[in-house]
Amino acid sequence: ADVNGISMHDLAREVVSIADAGLKSRAREGAGGLLPDETHFLNALKESLDTGQVPADELIERYNTDWNGDVTRVFEEYSY
Repeated sequence: ADVNGISMHDLAREVVSIADAGLKSRAREGAGGLLPDETHFLNALKESLDTGQVPADELIERYNTDWNGDVTRVFEEYSY
């Protein structure tokens, strides 16, 4: 979608890029010291930008296919 001639997808990419650079610059170890920084927190956003899909799209797909319209499956498979 565009707002005032600005692509929201492009804007989101720019915001995530700025966040990525900021987290790299902070250089705080992630995952208990197993990762050099905290950029891994942006992975889901980067994936959504790359695929054009959000987590809800996966849920809808599974609801309509694997789960045969049974919404209770979301609780079985996604609760911790």
